Amino acid sequence: MTAAPPEPLAGERWQRLRELLDQGLALPGPARETFLTGLPAADADLAPRLRALLAHTGEPLAPLPTDRTASAGAPGQRVGPYRLLRLLGEGGMASVWLAERVDELLQARPVALKLPRLALPGAGLAERLAREREILATLQHPNIAALYDAGMSDEGQPWLALEVVHGQPIDAYCRDHALGVPARLRLFLQVLQAVAHAHSRLVVHRDLKPANILVTPEGQVRLLDFGVAKLLEEGLAHETALTRELGRALTLDYAAPEQIRGEALGTAVDVYGLGVVLCELLCGQRPYRLPRASRAALEDAILQAEPVPPSQAAADQRLRAALRGDLDTIVLKALKKRPEERYASVQALADDLQRHLQQQPVLARPDSRWYRWRRFVRRHRLGVAAGAALAVAVLGGTSLSLWQARQARIERAHAQEVKNFIASMLREASPYHRADSPAVTALDLVKGADKRLAQAVGQQPAVHAELAAVIVESLMTLGDNDAAASAAERAVAHAAGTLGNAHALTWHLRAQHAQMLRLRGRTAQAQAELDGLLPVLRARGNDAPDSLVTALQVQALLHIEQGRHAEAAAVAEEASRESAARLGDRHSDTVACASLLTQALLSARRFDAAAAAGQRALTLALALYGDTEVHPRVMEARNAQGRALTATGRLQDGVALIERSAADAQQVFGADGLMVGYYLQNAVDPLITLGELDRAQAHAARGLAIIERLAPKASFPYGFALSMRGLSRLAAARSADALPDLQESAAVLTQVLGPASEHALAARAGLALALGASGQGDAARAEAQAVVQALPAGTAAPPLVLRAHAVLARLERQQGQPQAALPRLQQVLKQTDASPRGQRERAHALAELGQAQLALGQDSAAAQTLQQALQAFQALQTRPTPAQDEARRAWQLTRGEGTAEAPGLASGSACGAARQPDVRLHAANAFKPSGSMRAASAAP
Repeated sequence: MTAAPPEPLAGERWQRLRELLDQGLALPGPARETFLTGLPAADADLAPRLRALLAHTGEPLAPLPTDRTASAGAPGQRVGPYRLLRLLGEGGMASVWLAERVDELLQARPVALKLPRLALPGAGLAERLAREREILATLQHPNIAALYDAGMSDEGQPWLALEVVHGQPIDAYCRDHALGVPARLRLFLQVLQAVAHAHSRLVVHRDLKPANILVTPEGQVRLLDFGVAKLLEEGLAHETALTRELGRALTLDYAAPEQIRGEALGTAVDVYGLGVVLCELLCGQRPYRLPRASRAALEDAILQAEPVPPSQAAADQRLRAALRGDLDTIVLKALKKRPEERYASVQALADDLQRHLQQQPVLARPDSRWYRWRRFVRRHRLGVAAGAALAVAVLGGTSLSLWQARQARIERAHAQEVKNFIASMLREASPYHRADSPAVTALDLVKGADKRLAQAVGQQPAVHAELAAVIVESLMTLGDNDAAASAAERAVAHAAGTLGNAHALTWHLRAQHAQMLRLRGRTAQAQAELDGLLPVLRARGNDAPDSLVTALQVQALLHIEQGRHAEAAAVAEEASRESAARLGDRHSDTVACASLLTQALLSARRFDAAAAAGQRALTLALALYGDTEVHPRVMEARNAQGRALTATGRLQDGVALIERSAADAQQVFGADGLMVGYYLQNAVDPLITLGELDRAQAHAARGLAIIERLAPKASFPYGFALSMRGLSRLAAARSADALPDLQESAAVLTQVLGPASEHALAARAGLALALGASGQGDAARAEAQAVVQALPAGTAAPPLVLRAHAVLARLERQQGQPQAALPRLQQVLKQTDASPRGQRERAHALAELGQAQLALGQDSAAAQTLQQALQAFQALQTRPTPAQDEARRAWQLTRGEGTAEAPGLASGSACGAARQPDVRLHAANAFKPSGSMRAASAAP
């Protein structure tokens, strides 16, 4: 008689069944019976199901909460285009089969075909496998199993065709090959590189365990099973309805505290899981000692108990000695309860393991001088043995006590000196101590502090340097770059003379000084300062991580301004990586580096990567400062994300974020704050693209007024702001007003950045447009040809190339050579990309091409081309512009309809009424320059 099917399981019991099944499947056959008989009493009801699943006896399985049953497969069965050959492995959610393709494609390549092993909710399973397919398709790394194909069979069976990996779980491989600790660490580093690659693609694994980490016979790691991973949304993977329906897909032994609590998950969850795996590899034990063997006890331990250091868990005395110290510290840092207290990234964990292997100090422990000395001795045992013995004899307990007492006195004196300085500064702000005005601004207060510091005598050099650094940063933040530059120069000279050039505070002040030189337009001097400083900081970054990050930021900004976009992106990535590793994600500099990375990637036209970096910047900023607080770092991040959105086609959303940053900056820094001017400038170009020319001109004019007052005339910020006003006026057909702006900006940017700088050349391309629109054809031609000829080989920016050639094409048409303009314009159209700037250039090029065809009497071709131009304009612009109006007039001429409207197209703007009706002779501006010049997202 056939047994009746058991009752359906509730969601929590089904989750428990899956966990027990994973444990049982990991055991060899003879051990499974012992496992089943030893189940806790609370799980006794699951024993029959587990026995059936493990033994494949054909006993009836529990119907799950679904009306659909999925098969685990059988040899010879066809699934999609594949035939199952033999079972490779099983887990709680799926089985994996060796399979071959049975159609004509790729028949020779075997695959590991992943199938659901049990019935699960149909839509949920399909979604989970579809997500794994999408995630794996983005991960191309030698230590991650490749995804070949994916789909659904005719019967509704989802499947994934994966690379076949012949190997052992990493713990079994280490055990079977009797690997020592260094060899295990080197193998584990392959795992870290694979996970770091996934994190760089915004993918979190969430279920890292030895069973998902295979090692091939050649010793190469392959990371498996991203089926439980989630693409990060705004930097955190939040629980979805799917997760609630199927239960959290995790293995409890390797789960992080936030997974158990059901909180939003970030990359720190993988750092924790890797810490558990590393602990198990090193000592053979997981990090918690449980009072009883139960799920509840394990959850309590993960949430509350302190993990056992690997050296205490190891059974062998020699192994304990090898693990004690650095490796204990590294593992325990990865296993911190709070995500922000763990390693800031998987790469940071990898870096510390590399340092340990190289006998270098690790960052996971206090970087004291005594600790550094012990690491030095370990690296050079023979050479310092005699000297070390002598030093121990001399430095007895009394000497050490005296040294500690002296250090305490120094720290007390240091604190008292700072206290006295602040007290005197605050007294100066009191109306009872001022003879002039009772109203004291923040800028007055900081300037007063700078004056008092310059006059101070007898101060400790370190105190002087620290106070000077705060004053320079405050002056720069408050927009007084003249005072900041003067303070920075004095501070560097004083620190070098009192502390020496090799002191960390001197390095920090030099990094600040390089930033001030850049802001003052002294680009060559700033670069010279960095050329001498960065090699030192890279070699000794542990001594001054904030100085290294600051110097890298300045270097990236210099590269952006000089048009060295690939170098800018590389340095910005280095700054972001170093800040996250050395300072942590919850640090102001790390947020700033994420914003800077967005800007650098935008300058390199890596728009998708910039959008991801911008989202990370905003996520980090909001996590650190909150959405309700108006904080400068939040403004910078919001501005960076806004610029990234405009570059990827979400123009209005991006402009809204940039304008909000400007409004927040006004609230914090005042209506005339320098940051207000910078953010307003960043909104100008996307507003031109949208056709919002009144707003573009207003933002450009106000931004220039602010920057003109606070920045030197011979500086990048002033030259850029001037070009933005000129380009916005040019787009509005105000060529007479635009011409002087663009002439001056071209001169300033050429002087500051050099004649081959992209920003200088872009300003000159705009100048060529303005000259042509003003009727100065010969001057326009000379300027445009000079731009084309001056472009550095292999580094030309597409928008700049397009604008310069478009100017020449228009001039050729206006001078009676429309035939010569055609091939030039066709080449321009071939170079446009899908970005909003590229599409804007395409619309203008189509308009110009249509007018050239019209001048040649090719009315039919001109009509078609001009209609494409009008459609391209309207796809971008929220309202008509003079350039769009000109194209419409030309289109009307092709139909002999002087005043008719293009079918399906909006009517022209009022500005067209004053324009000449004969477009064959018309010399108005047909190109809005594409704004390849980009202002710094933070203070440039």
